[in-house]
Amino acid sequence: MTRVFGRTLCALALCLAAVSCQTASKSEPDGLLALPPGSEFLPMTFVAPIQVGRGNYPDLFAEDSTAVWVGSDVADLRQAKALEDGDPVSGTLAANAQRVTDNFLVFECDIASVFGDMSIAYDVVGFRGISVYLLTPDGRTVAPIQTVIGTPVREQQQQALKRYSRTNMIVFEKKDLVLGNSTIAPDAPAVRLVLQGYDSVFYFEWQASPTPNESWKPTRDEYVRAVKVGFKEFCEKTARLAHIFD
Repeated sequence: MTRVFGRTLCALALCLAAVSCQTASKSEPDGLLALPPGSEFLPMTFVAPIQVGRGNYPDLFAEDSTAVWVGSDVADLRQAKALEDGDPVSGTLAANAQRVTDNFLVFECDIASVFGDMSIAYDVVGFRGISVYLLTPDGRTVAPIQTVIGTPVREQQQQALKRYSRTNMIVFEKKDLVLGNSTIAPDAPAVRLVLQGYDSVFYFEWQASPTPNESWKPTRDEYVRAVKVGFKEFCEKTARLAHIFD
């Protein structure tokens, strides 16, 4: 699987401007369970750390930047926490959240930068000059249908530099509405959310769960990151998506 992505990123280095579907040779993964037809790709964990792919500025993003794949498991955790905190959840909100996770791939990127050029650090956490797309093991790149930049930017002094951070939401279609194909193949070994810009490539990677029929059991750190954005805040940000199919 590492070899597949390595070849893909090298190819993208030659033609990185296009965030459109491309096809490369596919290598069959080893050691993954076959998923029944019609099922969805399920990640091993819904929380992923940022990783450096290649480029001239490996410190462009802070190494503690993370991304949360907001699937139904994460939405359920947030709803349960809201109830535990005494914050009632209406049936409408719960139904809207389910419609969003049923029909879209939603990623929340908790992005930070302490880059030496503070004007660039400020820009990149707002994805200015950064292309964001999904990269599948077969070489396809998929553009988001919606990007919501978190406001306001969070600012913190860190020695002589400033640390800027935002939580940005990236949304993709779960299925091609014309062809009906899944954006991420159910049997894919992994998928990457790529951040590309300033002659550098970073990514968040989610590997397939070897036990797709089991519920996700987050670690304490994963839980804290998964519920950082509250259930109602998530519903408010995705309200328009929930009514697309009305």
